[in-house]
Amino acid sequence: MQNNKDIQIRDPFIFTNKRDGKYYMYGSTDKNIWSEGTGFDVYVGEDLNHWEGPYTVFKPNEDFYSEQQFWAPEVHEYNGNYYMFATFFRKDNNHRGTAILRSDRLLGPFEPHSEGPVTPAEWHSLDGTFYRDEDGQPWMVFCHEWMQVGDGEICAMRLSEDLKEAVGKPIVLFRASEAPWPTPLELPPNFPNPELKSRENFITDGTFMYKASNGELLMLWASFVNNVYAQGISRSTSGVITGPWVHDAAPIYNNDGGHAMIFRTFEENLMLTLHSPNITPEERPIIIPMVEEDGNITLEQVSAVVRQDDERDESEELTMTFDENSRLGDLLTNEAAAAVLEKHLPGISMNPTANMGKAFTLKQLVRIPQANLTDEKIMEIAADLAGIER
Repeated sequence: MQNNKDIQIRDPFIFTNKRDGKYYMYGSTDKNIWSEGTGFDVYVGEDLNHWEGPYTVFKPNEDFYSEQQFWAPEVHEYNGNYYMFATFFRKDNNHRGTAILRSDRLLGPFEPHSEGPVTPAEWHSLDGTFYRDEDGQPWMVFCHEWMQVGDGEICAMRLSEDLKEAVGKPIVLFRASEAPWPTPLELPPNFPNPELKSRENFITDGTFMYKASNGELLMLWASFVNNVYAQGISRSTSGVITGPWVHDAAPIYNNDGGHAMIFRTFEENLMLTLHSPNITPEERPIIIPMVEEDGNITLEQVSAVVRQDDERDESEELTMTFDENSRLGDLLTNEAAAAVLEKHLPGISMNPTANMGKAFTLKQLVRIPQANLTDEKIMEIAADLAGIER
């Protein structure tokens, strides 16, 4: 049995199963979700802190349409079956998209249901979620990625009744910059794509739909504030999926966490879960009691993860030059420091959304297996950073 602080998971999605009195926690569970995809696991528990598993619920076969970046599985009950909405990096065109899988059991196995991703083949899309409107029409709400459009979009698309395919074209609901709280993603000086670096880029990520007690239709989605992962809320003024959409002024969570969803406990209490911090392999499930009144969401006490091994004190914040206690995000946004990192860690700037959180220090990189670093190597990098001013 494991508890939340021991479980590496991104994009947690918790299904409350009243039939057996257990919670099922799905999510992006590959150890390095930025590379080879091996499948999806689920954890099963009764108290939202202690979990059995992991149990494998999906494994690709040899002719599966993706080999890497298996992300953000959600499981929804619909017409007597369980449907998993999940994002995959297609091997036929190197684009991400959200596909739909099906099983008659929460423990799987889930098998491909749609013919590949149902999002547009020529789009970079991710994080599709399921929504059924007041007329029973099924929809997918998903993100059109910043890497393709610059100002990340959130789109809605009707689905066929059997959830096998899209019906009609996607509708753009809004763009990230229309909300007042996200800020442009600051790419490192040596980011390898000059086109992306030459423009403003706003992130959209991790959509989830919630019908409030007053009938208001809310959308949870994530972006970045000063390169720190954050969670916000938008609202449909018409109460229907097509909007118009307005945006809360500030994020509800801005402590390097996001991709949230809302669920109810067996006692009918509302809970919000998300992952934090936003760096592999440190991500853990955060489960937060919440109150919703007339569409207003208030987060209560945070349970689950407190970061460990962060030995910094306030005096370290005052350091005017870089050292082993410097934040990774700060290093990557300083041209000279970023060059030192690239020298020792080639390719570190390739994944800004994973590597640019300001919460982690250089010395904490020893805990990231794919970095393959030792304490001695960290001190060597720190020596090269000595004298570089912030």
